[in-house]
Amino acid sequence: MTGLLDLLSDDERHDLIARGRQRRFPAHSILFFEGDAPHDVVLVRGGDVKVVTTIGGREVVLDVAGPGAVVGELGVIDGTERSAMAVALSDVDAVVVPAAEFHEFLEHWPGALPKVLKSVTRRLRETSRRQAEYGALDAVGRVCRRLVELIDRYGQTDGDTTVIASPLTQGDIAAWAGLSREAVVRVLHDLRGLGWVRTSAKSIVVIDTDSVRMRASVSSA
Repeated sequence: MTGLLDLLSDDERHDLIARGRQRRFPAHSILFFEGDAPHDVVLVRGGDVKVVTTIGGREVVLDVAGPGAVVGELGVIDGTERSAMAVALSDVDAVVVPAAEFHEFLEHWPGALPKVLKSVTRRLRETSRRQAEYGALDAVGRVCRRLVELIDRYGQTDGDTTVIASPLTQGDIAAWAGLSREAVVRVLHDLRGLGWVRTSAKSIVVIDTDSVRMRASVSSA
């Protein structure tokens, strides 16, 4: 998915980056906590970040943000506390822009505001779509839907197969699909039995991409 930095013009992007400070977040470190005051926005230049919240004691992945994305801007825009936590899935190179500088940027570049709104709207629409899946898709459908997203984000063609070498663990995939880790393990076992995937400790190899994509669209109704 195209991130905010990709939507900005060269001049807008360079100015926004210049207003922040370079930061490197090691894998598994916290960029910010849910409930924090919105002191800054984070521009992701390299690596991947998961945006998570906790519902009923279970972690739910709301989004996975990669290079070009901006996280934390909603709280800065409306001045409310963080509604989710951001965690580095891998080592993340970022630029942290103070809230006051982000507001000044939007005042200086009024043409950037519609691009910010477009980026936020896309992300919220994707989050709403995933929530709707919980009632429309069974566990296999949900896992296949996440596999399709991982193929599109991280897939590397290797002959007739697609290798997904992503920073997400099976637990992350479960939290992204609204399932338990045990349920995801069972689904992957079933998909291996069908000959659709192979799994290892560090990657998932999709053998039958067409079947995975088709199953991702099948309703549980």
